[in-house]
Amino acid sequence: MNFGLARLKPKAFTSRGIALIGALTDHCFTGLLGSVIFLATLSIAAPAAADAFTYVKLGGVNVEGSSKDNPLNLALNFGYELDSYVADLSIAAEINRTVDDGEANRGGGLEFESNGLYLIYKSTRSLFAVARIGLVENKIIKRGNTERSDGFALGGGIGVVIGRTRLQLELTSYTGHAKFFTLGLQF
Repeated sequence: MNFGLARLKPKAFTSRGIALIGALTDHCFTGLLGSVIFLATLSIAAPAAADAFTYVKLGGVNVEGSSKDNPLNLALNFGYELDSYVADLSIAAEINRTVDDGEANRGGGLEFESNGLYLIYKSTRSLFAVARIGLVENKIIKRGNTERSDGFALGGGIGVVIGRTRLQLELTSYTGHAKFFTLGLQF
């Protein structure tokens, strides 16, 4: 990757260098990489390793106005429970990928992918409620064409605690683009 640094004069390096560092920082900390780095740092600095969790969920994605047959997606979340700081809250980075293509209205393959950073509230009972809000970047791939979008995701669900594992049903809506209905396990 050449950012043109070889041609820069010392005075020009300052302004272009700062702009380059700003652009790289902005990209890294608004994307998935930034989410993973942030959560990894938080997990390392955690007072107890028991506060970190992994959440895996599987379900169908209803892509607004595009689905003849919904794609099946698998989402993997790495998170940290903030109970040491704020009761019942956690943060999680999510990677969501299609494992079985759907079919678009006019034929052809349909996929949905997203990366996000979420703030999650879970009630503290054996039968619990979940609410989540997140910043996401997603893309819809129809017949080889890609539509990218950044925005918010809102979700809610219910679950049950089984030993140290949580089983939950959840519905997440991605800023009017798609709805993801899932069954998941948190451990």
